[in-house]
Amino acid sequence: MTSPESAEGLLGLFPSFAGSGGIQLSGQLAWEGINNQAGTGLHNGNGAIWQPYLFTYGSPSDKSESRGEKEIVSATSKGGALISAMRTRWPVKVMLVWHLALLKLLPFFKNSEAKIALFLHGIEAWKRHDWLTQRLLRRVDLFLTNSDYTWERFIAENPEHRNKPHITVHLGLSSATDFVTTMPQSPPAALMISRLNANEDYKGHNEMIAAWTRVTENVPNAQLWIVGDGDLKSKLQGVVSRAGLDGKSYFWAGCPNRRNWS
Repeated sequence: MTSPESAEGLLGLFPSFAGSGGIQLSGQLAWEGINNQAGTGLHNGNGAIWQPYLFTYGSPSDKSESRGEKEIVSATSKGGALISAMRTRWPVKVMLVWHLALLKLLPFFKNSEAKIALFLHGIEAWKRHDWLTQRLLRRVDLFLTNSDYTWERFIAENPEHRNKPHITVHLGLSSATDFVTTMPQSPPAALMISRLNANEDYKGHNEMIAAWTRVTENVPNAQLWIVGDGDLKSKLQGVVSRAGLDGKSYFWAGCPNRRNWS
């Protein structure tokens, strides 16, 4: 790491990396990328090297945020997060906030002049928020989203931010594939992977099943593979049956056996 005297601070404010959700995993990959770049000299626009600092909030983990290094603070409770934020004295010029809910920690950091970049992931941004979040959104200097759709939904509910700087950052693989790809074999299949929780029935499974009847009209042997588990699974199985897609749509509790992949 570069010494603080010769660097400008970049603070990552992330949910704990302990969870298995997409936001936690994307955050972990993003922070690993920032650290890798810092190790080889992560420069700002003026040529100074960034010193990365990490603040996480949520379930404890045995991953990198729990190693006890001075550049890392992990809080596991709301009160602990507030106290830790007030005690933090890192020389930070930029803060990268990886979830909208974490904006409410900003007033407790002693970095009122820091530039704020906020990553918007999806449904958490598709609504009008309480007065405090609205006020903190005004502090954001750069919005990052994982899709143009997320940005469009956000500004539809929060039009006052329409002209703020924004970059779409499409999520991808953590590393390049190390195998030769081949053309799909028969039968062709589409794969959906997610939790199947009733309170998350917005991920597009119903829409995909409805569209799959049209797909099979043109490609009769096409299969839809739905990977995941939860209390929404039985409902979706009923939707599949009513659509007449039994034998063309398959549910997997985990990853399909590799022999069945096409």
